[in-house]
This record gives sequence, C-alpha cells and structure tokens, in this order.
Amino acid sequence: MLPSLEYFSMNENKRRHVRIELPAKVKIIHPDIGEVVLNTRDVSDSGVYVICDNPELLPVGSVVTMQVISDDMDMPVVGAKIVRNDSEGIGMEFED
Repeated sequence: MLPSLEYFSMNENKRRHVRIELPAKVKIIHPDIGEVVLNTRDVSDSGVYVICDNPELLPVGSVVTMQVISDDMDMPVVGAKIVRNDSEGIGMEFED
C-alpha cells in the first residue's frame, strides 16, 4: 500500500516548532558586518527567518546577537546561530 499524501507533507516539513508569520524589525550585530536592521518573515520558539538581500554576508555557523526593535519597550538581546542561507534571507536558531 502506498503512503498517503499526508505522510509526504508531514515528512517534507520536519520542523520541531510551528512557525508564525511575524513581520518585525530586528537589529543583527556581528563583528564582520556591524549592526544591520532587517525584517523578519517568520518566527518560532527555536528561531527566526529574516529577509536579507545579501544572505551570504553571514555564512552558516556564524553566531550573531539580535534584538527586536520596539518603540514601546526594551526588548531582550539574544544570541542566534545562522543555520540556513537562501536567496531570500537567513534562518537563525536561538542560542540558549
């Protein structure tokens, strides 16, 4: 018996956490690029995807500091590791 379509769609997306579309501005800090402000595409409990014209500036494995920009409150500064680069941006995993 062949697997159902549900089986294939579940296995194609093996994410540990649900991603939520969340447009926000974030400040990314890294010694090689300084500080840049980018827009998020989505976020999950474990990471964030940011839209970037030059994703190759931060190679996979790079560790950055990031902070959501908010006019209303001070947001925490967190560490993140680059886990994916593609033509649209950068996938980052939050560090503990």
